[in-house]
Amino acid sequence: MNKIKIISTIGPKTSNYNELCLLIKKGTDIFRLNGSHNTFLWHATVIKRIKSINKNIPILFDIPGKKIRTTGIKKNINFKKNDVLVFASKNIKNNFEKILVNKNNFHKFVNKNQIIFADDGTLAFKIIKIDQYKNVHVKALNGGELKNGKGINIPGYDFGGSLLNSRDKKFVSFAKKNKVDFIGLSFVESGDHVKKYKKFIGTNSFLKIVSKIESAKGLRNLEEIISYSDAIMIDRGDLSIETSDHSLAIMQKRIINLGKKLSKPVIVATELLNNMILNKFPTRSEVSDIGNAIIDGASVLMLSGETAVGNFFKESVETMRDIASSIEDDIYETRLNEKKILKNFDIKTFDYSAEAIELICKKGKINKIIAITRSGFAARCLSLRNFKIPIIAVSDDENNARSFNIYAGVRGIYYSKKFKKKNLDFFKEVLKFLFLKKIINSNDNILVTALAYPGGGNRMNLIQTHSVKHLKNLLGWNVSSRK
Repeated sequence: MNKIKIISTIGPKTSNYNELCLLIKKGTDIFRLNGSHNTFLWHATVIKRIKSINKNIPILFDIPGKKIRTTGIKKNINFKKNDVLVFASKNIKNNFEKILVNKNNFHKFVNKNQIIFADDGTLAFKIIKIDQYKNVHVKALNGGELKNGKGINIPGYDFGGSLLNSRDKKFVSFAKKNKVDFIGLSFVESGDHVKKYKKFIGTNSFLKIVSKIESAKGLRNLEEIISYSDAIMIDRGDLSIETSDHSLAIMQKRIINLGKKLSKPVIVATELLNNMILNKFPTRSEVSDIGNAIIDGASVLMLSGETAVGNFFKESVETMRDIASSIEDDIYETRLNEKKILKNFDIKTFDYSAEAIELICKKGKINKIIAITRSGFAARCLSLRNFKIPIIAVSDDENNARSFNIYAGVRGIYYSKKFKKKNLDFFKEVLKFLFLKKIINSNDNILVTALAYPGGGNRMNLIQTHSVKHLKNLLGWNVSSRK
């Protein structure tokens, strides 16, 4: 089981059956689909394919949201420094050869001498004029290639628009219909932004929200956004444009620390192994960048272009997994002081039973933690304690169980019988189920924790330790029936 989780973005290079299997084999834990590219039919086909390979792999579906992108580009546009190009809204009709964007009346939101960035800030243009035909003429500040569907940014500028428009609703409805596990919201601005989506999703849906932090406005409302979200993604491409490259490292640490404080997993994304899109090996700075993200406390690392369009997609996942494993081992071997790791967040946010569990595991010979948890609260809390031993989170809700796999060091397991609320008799049946599935074995010493007495709020009020060998003999578990 992998502690640090890896998200692989699926694209033209990796959408077929064999490539998906290979990505899982190399270390992918979660698949991501970007709704800004391809059709609903394409995404539905890939989702169905993923579920046919492994129904326990969570799927993250990014919805476009307010992000402005190039559109209608059939052939990549190559240009040199100082070349003049023309941008315009897709509803502008005239004879100019122009680059269309998916924002109506784009010319009204920009001014002469402003800088426009594209493709995660790798391309920059200066506006030289806005003509009578509503075309925006720009001068390229560097040479490059502009492709279809690439993001457009103007630092600090609010392009307005509804937080949840009719197009967004179509994407959310598609995600619900196709039973993906997470939706990624772009340019999340506030807690109200997240609540609007949660209200539309409905209380009966298992669909969870990953809020992408990629704007100055999102940073200002960071704590409330994290509070209402199920997970956070640091989109470093857009975030660096909205703030600055120089502050990105500090912003990353701040977001991760606040995510830990509020018990929410944080995904670090954008250009983690960008060199491997075209080359077989990472740069040293990329290796260091990944290592620092893990040391900071990131739960998940995401590959984008590396696996969507890259020439070395399988090597990218393999490299990411090797780096993560090496860093994890080094952290444990050097026995970092937990007080230093946890000093930046308030321990009162968690139930003190998590501290007790940590102490028992250190002092005893516990090699597996079993968290019996319907919602995943116990799994989230324990995940952030940096246990070396695996955490097996068992839920009687299949969708919740699958979503637990986003938490560092946690393996989500679905138990088909409903948990009882008035007695604890089902606990031994859950443990028997884990034994018969070979998830625990006779050599294991396990710690079992749960919210055993309902009505007590978000806390773990039961802690037990067991020798599996003793349980097997005492309760008469049949070894021959193990699957």
